[in-house]
Amino acid sequence: MPDAIAECLICRGIPRRLFVTPRTGLTILRCGGCGLWMLGDPPGTDERERMYGAAYYGCWGDSEEEWFGMVRRLKQETFARIFRRVAPWRPPGRILDVGCALGASLEVARRFGWDPDGLEINPYAVTMVRERLGWELHQGDFESVDLPDGAYDAILMVDVFEHLSAPVPAMTKARRLLRPDGLVILSVPCASSVTAKLLGPYWPHLQREHLFYPSWRSLRVLCEKTGFEVLLVRPTVKVLNLRYIARSLDRRPIPLFSEISRRLGRVAPDWISRWGFPIRSGEILVIARKGPARA
Repeated sequence: MPDAIAECLICRGIPRRLFVTPRTGLTILRCGGCGLWMLGDPPGTDERERMYGAAYYGCWGDSEEEWFGMVRRLKQETFARIFRRVAPWRPPGRILDVGCALGASLEVARRFGWDPDGLEINPYAVTMVRERLGWELHQGDFESVDLPDGAYDAILMVDVFEHLSAPVPAMTKARRLLRPDGLVILSVPCASSVTAKLLGPYWPHLQREHLFYPSWRSLRVLCEKTGFEVLLVRPTVKVLNLRYIARSLDRRPIPLFSEISRRLGRVAPDWISRWGFPIRSGEILVIARKGPARA
């Protein structure tokens, strides 16, 4: 296990303990300078590698058919919303999706005119995408994988940036991989969101594999520090359904919300439980443009 966090991962401020999650015992620290939340005892490399396998997608459904059916459709609708946000800022080009999971983002990117390339750490997902969709992905961790400089017009990181161990080097690497005026598109759990403030230690995004949780202020500091101009900041809107939410709450219970979800699941017809609807769950979407090289 690595050493406990002694300084903020973004601004190098002094973190203080915020709370310990009641069910999973995660110690959450908060930077007094930029507001970043961090795990007090982040997992080491071996533990992180064990996290990513077939079981990682258990909250998506009971079978691969469900993952590549209902859940894939929900994720495609979510990514379509994101690409519509990107459209005013840059015409389509070559895009790298970091943490592309089971490939829904790649399909949507192509539909919006982009030429997609995918990177995924989970070997199970890489195999499934190859067998099911015919895509050949790069396999590995973004922080260590070797990719060509200046090869991409955009880099997409949805539900993945918070898994990386060092946000400043990761954004510096993203800048190096981008062409001039390239975009980085992030969607991350936001420590300054309403749901984070409301739910506190019961916030469902507080998971062992999530190493940090930016506030809007810490994201602004991060972009300025690594040479990016922030173009857009909005709450991320995901498309979910009652079935997906109920499964997630079974795995990570929240007082009152979990019971409401179970009751709805018992009375709602199947077609209603599968109907997708937009929801804000405490994540923030940031689109930032690579700035000119600093003197």
